[in-house]
Amino acid sequence: MVTDQYGNPVSGAAVAFSDGGAGGNFANPNPEDASSSGTVSQIYTLPLSPGKVVITATVTGVASPATFSETAQ
Repeated sequence: MVTDQYGNPVSGAAVAFSDGGAGGNFANPNPEDASSSGTVSQIYTLPLSPGKVVITATVTGVASPATFSETAQ
């Protein structure tokens, strides 16, 4: 969820997802615009190579990205 400094949802914010070149696949548009409730969803298919993959979600103007980790086996 994308929120402003007061915790209000930010509609239309472009959220870009990256796996840092790990080789996975994002199914939804990337970047994707946040809905009226500030939410964005993404489907990610892990690469064939085993190991940990760190996915970041960034928004222009926000200093710290959201990070998620998955492990391919």
